[in-house]
Amino acid sequence: MGCARSSDHQVRECNDKKVCRICAGAHLTCLHRNFQQRRPEETASSHPQSATASKQPADKVPTNSSPPKEVIAVHPKRDEGMSNCIQVCSQPDQEGEGDHSMIIPVLVRSESDPAREFLEYAILDEQSNSCFVSKSLCERMNLQGPETQLLLSTMQEQNVQITSSRISGLEVLDVNREHTVKLPVCFKRDSVPAKKSQIPKPAVVHQWPHLKSLGEKLMPYDPTLQISLLIGSNCPRVVRPREIIAGGEDDPYGQRSLLGWGVIGNVCKAARQTDDQPAVCNKVVAAEPQRYQHFVYGTRVKEVLNPEKVLKVLESDFVENHQRKPYSVEDEKFLSVMEKGIKKASDGHYEMPLPLKSDAATLPNNRQLAVKRWNQLSARFRKNVKFREDYREFMKDVIPKCAEKVPLDQLEVDAGKVNYVPHTGVYHPKKPDKIRVVFDCSAKYGGVSLNDHLLQGPDLTNGLLGVLCRFRKEEVAFMVDVKSMFHQFYVEEKYRDLLRFLWWENGDPEKPVVEYRMKVHVFGAASSPGCANFGLKRAADDGEDEFGAEAANFIRNDFYVDDGLKSLPTVERASLLIKASQNLCGKAGLKLHKIISNKRELLEKFPAEERASGTRELDLKVDVLPMERALGVTWCVESDTFQFHIELKDRPFTRRGILSTVSSIYDPNGYVAPVTLRGKRILQQMCRDKLDWDSPVPEMLQPEWEKWRLEVLGLEKIQIQRCFKPKDFGTVTAVELHHFSDASQDGYGQCSYLRLVDENNKAHCSFVVGKSRVAPLKLVTIPRLELAAATVSATVSEFLRRELCYEMLHEYYWTDSKIVLGYINNEARRFHVYVANRVQQIRSLTNPERWMYVDTKENPADEASRGLTAKELVEKSCWLSGPDFLQKDGPFQPQPAVVAPLSESDPDVKKVSAFVTTAENNARHHHFEVSRLDCFSSWNRACRAVALCLRLKTKLRNRVVKKPCEGKVCSTPAKQAITVAELQNGEMEIIKNVQHEHFSVELQALQELGVIGQVTDGKTARVRNDYLKKTSCLYRLDPFLDVDGIIRVGGRIARSDLPIEAKHPAVLPYKGHVTQLLIRHIHEKVNHMGRGMTHNELRQRGYWVIGGSSAVSNYISRCVTCRKLRGSLQRQKMSDLPVDRLEPAPPFSYCAVDYFGPFLVKERRSQVKRYGVLFTCMASRGVHLETANSLTASSFINALTRFQSRRGPVRQLRSDQGTTFIGARSELREALAEMEQDRVHQYLLESNCDWIPFKLNTPHASHMGGVWERQIGTVRRALEGLLLKTTTQLDDECFRTFMTEVEGIINSRPLTTDYLCSSDAPEPLTPNHLFTMKPKVVLPPPGKFQKEDVYARKWWRRVQFLTNEFWVRWRKEFLHHLQERKKWVNPVRDLQVGDVVISKEGEQTRNQWPLGRVVETYPSNDGRVRSVKLLMADGTRDNLGRRQHSPSLLDRPVHKLVLLVPAEKPEAQETREVPTEEPN
Repeated sequence: MGCARSSDHQVRECNDKKVCRICAGAHLTCLHRNFQQRRPEETASSHPQSATASKQPADKVPTNSSPPKEVIAVHPKRDEGMSNCIQVCSQPDQEGEGDHSMIIPVLVRSESDPAREFLEYAILDEQSNSCFVSKSLCERMNLQGPETQLLLSTMQEQNVQITSSRISGLEVLDVNREHTVKLPVCFKRDSVPAKKSQIPKPAVVHQWPHLKSLGEKLMPYDPTLQISLLIGSNCPRVVRPREIIAGGEDDPYGQRSLLGWGVIGNVCKAARQTDDQPAVCNKVVAAEPQRYQHFVYGTRVKEVLNPEKVLKVLESDFVENHQRKPYSVEDEKFLSVMEKGIKKASDGHYEMPLPLKSDAATLPNNRQLAVKRWNQLSARFRKNVKFREDYREFMKDVIPKCAEKVPLDQLEVDAGKVNYVPHTGVYHPKKPDKIRVVFDCSAKYGGVSLNDHLLQGPDLTNGLLGVLCRFRKEEVAFMVDVKSMFHQFYVEEKYRDLLRFLWWENGDPEKPVVEYRMKVHVFGAASSPGCANFGLKRAADDGEDEFGAEAANFIRNDFYVDDGLKSLPTVERASLLIKASQNLCGKAGLKLHKIISNKRELLEKFPAEERASGTRELDLKVDVLPMERALGVTWCVESDTFQFHIELKDRPFTRRGILSTVSSIYDPNGYVAPVTLRGKRILQQMCRDKLDWDSPVPEMLQPEWEKWRLEVLGLEKIQIQRCFKPKDFGTVTAVELHHFSDASQDGYGQCSYLRLVDENNKAHCSFVVGKSRVAPLKLVTIPRLELAAATVSATVSEFLRRELCYEMLHEYYWTDSKIVLGYINNEARRFHVYVANRVQQIRSLTNPERWMYVDTKENPADEASRGLTAKELVEKSCWLSGPDFLQKDGPFQPQPAVVAPLSESDPDVKKVSAFVTTAENNARHHHFEVSRLDCFSSWNRACRAVALCLRLKTKLRNRVVKKPCEGKVCSTPAKQAITVAELQNGEMEIIKNVQHEHFSVELQALQELGVIGQVTDGKTARVRNDYLKKTSCLYRLDPFLDVDGIIRVGGRIARSDLPIEAKHPAVLPYKGHVTQLLIRHIHEKVNHMGRGMTHNELRQRGYWVIGGSSAVSNYISRCVTCRKLRGSLQRQKMSDLPVDRLEPAPPFSYCAVDYFGPFLVKERRSQVKRYGVLFTCMASRGVHLETANSLTASSFINALTRFQSRRGPVRQLRSDQGTTFIGARSELREALAEMEQDRVHQYLLESNCDWIPFKLNTPHASHMGGVWERQIGTVRRALEGLLLKTTTQLDDECFRTFMTEVEGIINSRPLTTDYLCSSDAPEPLTPNHLFTMKPKVVLPPPGKFQKEDVYARKWWRRVQFLTNEFWVRWRKEFLHHLQERKKWVNPVRDLQVGDVVISKEGEQTRNQWPLGRVVETYPSNDGRVRSVKLLMADGTRDNLGRRQHSPSLLDRPVHKLVLLVPAEKPEAQETREVPTEEPN
C-alpha cells in the first residue's frame, strides 16, 4: 500500500511511496482517517515513529517486529460527526479497528497448584477443534508436557505438521469464581492468534443502546493482560452460548458463555455511515505476511501419533516380502528422466536433473520464508556457540565442493524457477559431536513446497534385513561407507536455482548474508535418495566390465543406502573385493572409506585414513578392536558377536512413555522378540482400555511394567555369533532352513534356523530371524492364529530363500497344530475366506509335504507366542540355539507326517448341503394346506394369490403349448389383469379349504346325504341331525352344502328378499388365520368401528363366523389402530409401601420434597414470584415449609440447607423429576466430585450420617408421590384460609410468616379419625407430638425407657419416653390404615421389552401421543413392572426415508402408556395373527 501499483512487494521494499495530501502521512490519501487531533504529548507517547521500508541485509531484517503505526490527523470541520468513531477506535490498543470477538477474561490455574491463579484473556473459538495455551503462560505457571507432532489445518494451509507440547490439568474460572471448568488437553503454541483490539471493552458497548446493559457486566479493559488461551469446540461447556442480546441485523451482539459475557461484530459506527456523512474510518495494516496470524481462522488439529495406528502395528502380520513392486506411473517417469538426463561431469561425478513432476512447474519466490528461517537460525547461533561453530565447520567443507554463489546477473531472475531452501543442523543421537546440515525442502510457502513438485522415485534400496542376513554367511566380515553420498551426485545447472539458500559470505558472521545455490543433491529433498541409489547402481553397471562382476554385485546388492556390508571366506578375497569396489566407485567420483573388519590382517592392508575412525589410532597387533554399529545393530568387532546396548531413558509412566521405551529396543532380526512381546502386551492393554497418551499407567499394570523395564536391562548379557559357521567348521555339504510357528491367546510368532552340515557330518544350528506379535483385540480362534503364524513362516521362508542365495537349500516347516497341518494338506474340502486365503498362500510358497508336526515342548516358537523375561531368554531358553533334535549330527532325515483328517464340526470348513425333491401322491389333491396363507397379512392379497394359482392350474390342465413363431419376432404377451370372477373363485376356494380343515366331520356327514342346497325334507333333516353331534357348533345352524361344496347356514330367513349370501352365509371357524384376515378386512372397511358394526358387516358380506361376536371383540381388542384411538391406559396392581413409610425413624430422616406456587409477593413497587418448598416426613407425615425465590437448582440447594439446619440431617430425599431437582442433584454430584471426598465421608460417618441420595420418581408419575402431593393440597387449603384474613399485598417477611403458620396448622392435624368423637379417648395423634421432641442426632441414645421415666429427674429420659409413646400409638392407631388398597387391586400383564406403545404426554390430543418401544423395564420389589424406559422418535423423515432427528430414551410410568403391539402374543401365535400396523 505504498504506491498502490503492485502487489508483489511490501511497503518496506517500495521505492515509490505516496504521501497523504491531507496530513502528509506515509499512506495514500484515499486511506486517510478523519479523527480528532490528539494532544502532542499523547501522540508522542502513544505512537512511535513509523517503520521505514528500506531494504536491509537478510540477516538484519526484523521479520517479527511490530507493524508500523500510522499517523492520524484531523479534518477540523468534521469533529461533530466523528464522535462515535473516536469513542470506539481511539480506545487503548484499539489501533483504529472496530472488530470485537468472543474474548473474555478468565482465571487460569493448574490442578496440581490451585492456589496460584493467573488472570488472562481467552478466545472462545467454536471453529477450532482443540484448545491452545501460549508459551509465556506455560512458563509463568511452570507447566510442562510431552512433546508431540500436530497436523494443523487453517485457512492458509492444510495438514501442516508442527511440533508442540501437550499440557494437561488446566482449569479456568470466571472472574466471579462461580464456575470452574477443567479444560481438555491443550497444545502449547508460541502465541495465541488474536489482537487486543478484538477484546470487548465497556466503553465501546455503551455506544450501542441494546448493549448498554453489558457495560457493568464486562470487566474493565486491562492492557497488561495477555491473550493466552484459545478454547475450542472440544470444550462445549464453555463455548456453548447461554444467552444472546441482539440488535439490528448488522449490529454487534452480546453473547454470554459459562465464563462471562462477550461482544461479537463490528462496533465501529463510523464504518456504517453513508457517503454523505463526513465520518470515515479506514483500516490500514502494514505488516509482514506472518502478521496475518492475528486473524482467528477455523482451526483443525489432529495429533500425528494415532493410537489406532499404533494398535494396528502391534497386531499386524509381518511383511517380509521385499520383492520389487510394480512401478507406478510416477516411478516410470522418474526412471525415464534419470536415464535421459544422467551424464558424467569432467571430474567423473554423475550429473542428474532434479526430477520435477512437470517441466512447466512454477514455484512462488519464497525468499521471505528463507529470511524468516535464517533469522531463527541466527538466534539459535547466538544462544549456542558450540552449535554455531559445528555448523560453520560443516558448511566450510560443503560450500567449496557442493555450492556456489548465485551469479549477479541471475539474482533478479524469477519466472517461477527460483526457490530458497531453509536449512538447519541436527546431531546424530549416537554421535553427539557429529552435526549434519539438512535442507528443508518441505517448507511450504503459499501452500507449496519444493518437495511437492519433485518425483520421489521407486524404492531402489536393498532390504536392511537381507543385507544383515548375508553379512553372517562367511567368516571374514567387513563394512565400508560412501563418503557424503548425496553430495557426490551433481544437479544439472538449470535446476540449481531451485536450491538457493542463505549463508554468510565465506562463512564469516561479520560479513553480510549472500545467496548461494547447491550444486549437488541435498539431504531433505524427496528425490535425493532415489537419485543417489540410481547413481550408485549406474556406477556398478558402468564399472562391471572393468572391475569385475563381484565388485559390481557388491555395490548393487550389499549396500543399504551408503553402508556396505559383506562377508567372505578368506582375507584375500575380501581385500581384492574392497580395492576393486574402491576403484569402481572412484571412477564415478565416489569414495569408499571407514573400512572396518573382524580380521586385523584385512585392516592392515589399508591406510589408516581409509579405516573407521575408531581404528585409525589403534595398534592393530595389540589393541582391542572397538564396538561398531552395523546398520544400527551393535557389533563387537573383537569378539565378532552381535550384542545389545540398552539405554532406557527416564520416560513418564504413560502410554506415550511405554511406546517410546518399547520402540527404543532396536532388533530387526528378532533376537529378543519374546522379551519385547511382554512390553507390547502392556501397551496393547492400554490401547484396549482407550487410555489417553499421557494418562499414567493403571495400578494393575504398573508393577508388571516396572518389572519388565528392570528385567530388560539383562539383555546386555546376550551375545549372538555373527557368523553362521563356527570356527574350524569344515566344508558345508548340506544347508537346511527350519521354520517354526506357534500361537497362543497372548500372541503368535515364528522363528527360523539355519542348519549347516560339513563333510564330517558335524552339524551346527544358528538363529536367523524371529518374529513375535500380540494377538488382535478382535477375538480370533487359536487355530486361526496358528494358521496366521504358519503363513508368516511361509513368507519368511520365501524371503530367506531369496536373500541368502544358498544352493541346494532344503527347507522344513514345523507347527504344533494338527488342525493347521490338516488345512495345509487338504485338497478336497473348501474353507471360509480367512482360512482359504492363507492356505492358498502357504501352498503357493511352500511344499505341503515339508510341513511337519512338533511337540509344543520342543517348539521354540512357543516362546514367541507367550513371551519370556530377559533372564529366561539368557539362561533357559532354546530361542537362540534351536531345539535339541536339530543339534544332532548328520543331515536331517524327515519322517512322513501323519495328518489327522479334518473334523466335520470344524467351523472353518464349509458345510455342503444336498437338497432332494420327492413327489408324493396326496389323496387330498383337491385341497391345499391353509397354513400356506400364513404369510399373507391382507385378505385381498390372499384371494389374489389363490386366483393366480387357479389360473395356472387351468392352463396346465388344458395343456396349453405355445408354438414357436414362424417368420415373426416372438414377443412376450402382455400381463393379464385379474378379473372379478377370478377373485371370487379364489375367495370361494379359500373358504372351501378352511371348511375342509376345520369342519371335516360335518362336511363328510353332509356329503353322505347327497343333497345339494337347503334341506327341506323332514326325514332328511332328521338323518342329518343324527349324523351331527349335538356338541357340534353347526348343529343349530341348519347347515347345507351349496353347488360349490361350501357349507352354508340354513336358518329361518330363507323367504326374505335378501341376497343369497346374506340369507345363507358361509360358515367359518372361530379361530384361524383366514378368519382373522377376513375380520381385519371387514373391520378396516368400516373404518375401525366397534364390534356391532364390524360383526353386522361381516354377516352382510355372507360370512358366518362361529362365535362371531366374541371373535370380532377379540380382534378389536388387539387392533393397533383401535388401541391407538380408544385403548385404555395401562395399569398395575398398587405396589407395597416403601420401608421408610412403615418403620419408626427420627423425624425427617426419610422425607420427600416438592414445589408449589407461585405466589405474588410485593417487593418495593413491583411484584415478584415466590415458591413454596414442602418437605414431608415419610413416617410421621409432618411437613416443613420453606420459601424459594426461583425454580433454579441453586435456590433449591439453599432451601435444602436451611431445612437441614433446622430439622437435622437427612438420610434419604424423594422427589419427582422436576428440572429443579435434577439440576440440584447434578450440581451436588459435581460439587461432591470437587470435594476432598475422603474427609467429607469420614466427617459424615463420625456424625452418624450418610450422603443424601436423591430418589427420583419416574417422570409424569405424580401418583408415585401421592404422599407429598396430598400434603400440597392440604397446605393450599390452609393458605387459602389464612390469606382471606389479609390483602394480597404481602412482602417477603409476611409470606414467610404465613408459611410458618401453615406449617404449624398442618402439623397439628390428627393422623387418624379413630376416637375423635369419644371424650374418654386420648388426645388425637398429630405430628407435633413428635416434632417438639426431636433429638439432634439421627440415631436415638441407647437404653430402655419405661413409664416411670415421666417422673424422672433426668429430663432427657422423660423426652425419650414420650417419643417412644408416640411411636407405640403410631403403630396402633395409624399404621394399620395404610393396609387397604383403594384402587389397582388386581395384577395384570407386565409390559415387556419390545412392546410398542403410545405415551400420554401433557395435554396433547390422543392422535398426537408419540409412539415408542419399550427397551428396558424396571421391576419393583414384588416383581411387577410399573416403570419402563422407552425409545421414542418423532417419526419425521426426509425424502429418502431417513430419520431427521435421532431417537430419544425416556422413562415413563405404565399408567401413562397405551399398549399397541405386544412383544409376545401367545393368542396371536395360536390364531396366526399378524400386526395390523407397523410402528415408525
